[in-house]
Amino acid sequence: MSAAINRYTVVAGRKTSGIAASVYSDAYERQLQFNVEDIQRDSTAHWLDYIMAVTDQFKKTGKDISGFEAAIVSNVPVGAGLSSSAALEVAMAKFFCGIFELEIDDAEVASLCQRAENEFVGMSCGIMDQWLSVHGKKNSMLKLDCRTLDYDVLALDDKCCLVLADTKAEHTLVESTYNILQQNCFDAASFFANKKEGITHLRDISVSEFAELSKGLDEHLLSKATHIIYENERVLRATEFIKDRDLFSLGKLMYDSHESSINNFGNSGEELNIMVDAAKTIDGCYGARLTGGGFAGCTVNLVDAQKAESFASKLAEKYEKHTDIKPEMHICNLADGAYFEKK
Repeated sequence: MSAAINRYTVVAGRKTSGIAASVYSDAYERQLQFNVEDIQRDSTAHWLDYIMAVTDQFKKTGKDISGFEAAIVSNVPVGAGLSSSAALEVAMAKFFCGIFELEIDDAEVASLCQRAENEFVGMSCGIMDQWLSVHGKKNSMLKLDCRTLDYDVLALDDKCCLVLADTKAEHTLVESTYNILQQNCFDAASFFANKKEGITHLRDISVSEFAELSKGLDEHLLSKATHIIYENERVLRATEFIKDRDLFSLGKLMYDSHESSINNFGNSGEELNIMVDAAKTIDGCYGARLTGGGFAGCTVNLVDAQKAESFASKLAEKYEKHTDIKPEMHICNLADGAYFEKK
């Protein structure tokens, strides 16, 4: 369960003749070129990898991509766990669909961008970030079934909002243990597959049958499986709490989720824990947890909308006092997904 927020990556440009691509990044103040017919990773500019990755996927799927010029501007924080890479990938894909007049539906755009990150960048991410960047709905959460790609749009009570708290701690998913944790989950799923027919992923195990089926599972894998199985259950329960506008129960699930990240999954970090603990002490906060892949980056806080400004200020003060790190706070609205506009 997630949502698109009102932070944006914008790509502006045009197609050109030939096979040369020229891309300028406002964030890095660099203009770089590559050959769309001979795409090679650039070790000096990691941000360019995501652009080349999307170009590579369009080419692999038989799309006619020639030379182009593009400039990128973004206010999505980089390295904060707020899916800046997915935003860039989807923005580039929409840009290509527009300037090269390609007919690709939104579901395929999301899948193409996920493959770009998996195969070219080397990040074994799921599809949620790319899907949300395409399908986000204003003022709403989305519950996504990553197997079927069916999704529900859930209007979030307008009495609350999301405050994203950037710890400013280093966040590098590709070089972190994210891929290892994913493999742990596959290994645990293989164990359960030998216990019961029809199990291919941890999502196929209910909370009620977990205790019996998990007997004999390695303790390390057991802790990872515990997080995933109960996290899936929390998502299903959160759906009902959102529909019922039960913000206190929804917030408790967020706290429970974060505790499980600490004690079971191992994808939290000291700064994230300090930020969540501080949020618990501030009036107006219903719940808090890490967001994105974890390890560092941001926490997401469900907050009384009328108290958001004071909450953000107090949280920043408490966090800086404990860490000597000045955080960055983002009071966010939930927004629609990506689109192309011809000027």
